[in-house]
Amino acid sequence: MVISNAIQGMAKWCEAVTGVEGSSGYIVLLVCTIIGYIWINDGFQINGSTSKQAAEEEEEEEEPEPLRNFTIKQLRHFDGTADDNSDEEKKVYLSVGGTVFDVSKGREFYGPGGPYEVFAGRECGAALATMSFDEEL
Repeated sequence: MVISNAIQGMAKWCEAVTGVEGSSGYIVLLVCTIIGYIWINDGFQINGSTSKQAAEEEEEEEEPEPLRNFTIKQLRHFDGTADDNSDEEKKVYLSVGGTVFDVSKGREFYGPGGPYEVFAGRECGAALATMSFDEEL
């Protein structure tokens, strides 16, 4: 009895919302729900991946990360200053816990004149852990 009343109430609501009598109102709601789902989720997924995921995977495949195994002396070369031989700006690398990161895109922060220039071309794990800008760390 209660379920029957609930179903009748839903049927009246569907008729009021869609303006269509009978079961075709449910079909209209179902179609609208499916269209909304597809619109929110950026279309259909092909092979379980979205278009955004496919674009990110292509970018990753294009440029493999180079191995960055440096001694402290070799790492000091990559401080973002101009190269003496070619006058081109060198890349900016910093190391944290032995892992070297290319931070050249953030040259305005890590390059010469930037607020974190003391970290460029150095192992800066201890300095970051202690929040110290002391060049001896």
